[in-house]
Amino acid sequence: MPAPKSFPDDPTGEVLQQLKEDGANFDIPHSVDFYIAVATEETAQNLGEALSEAGYEVELAFDEEEEEWAVVCICEMLLDYDKITETEKALEQLSQPFGGELDGWGTYPEM
Repeated sequence: MPAPKSFPDDPTGEVLQQLKEDGANFDIPHSVDFYIAVATEETAQNLGEALSEAGYEVELAFDEEEEEWAVVCICEMLLDYDKITETEKALEQLSQPFGGELDGWGTYPEM
C-alpha cells in the first residue's frame, strides 16, 4: 500500500504526513504506540489489565514532567489513517470508564 498523496488535516493526518516526508515505508507494519493518560498508578494498572484482556500489548510508564501515568498500547499495524483512527476510537471507549484520556500516538518509522 503506497503512502497516500495527502492526509486529512488533523493531528493523525499531520503525524502521517511527517512520517511520509521522513521516508517511512507505508508498505510494512510498524510498531505504533498509543498513549493513554491516567491520574494514578492503580488506575493505570486497572486500565492496563482491561486493555490486555481486550488483546492489546500494554506497558505502564510514569510521566514525571506531567506527573501522571501513561498506559502505552503497542500495536503492529500499517500506517493507515483509517486503521489508526479506528484504534484511537476503540481505545477511547475502553479507557473512558477509567478516566483515561487518549494522549496521541507515535512510531519509529521503518524505512
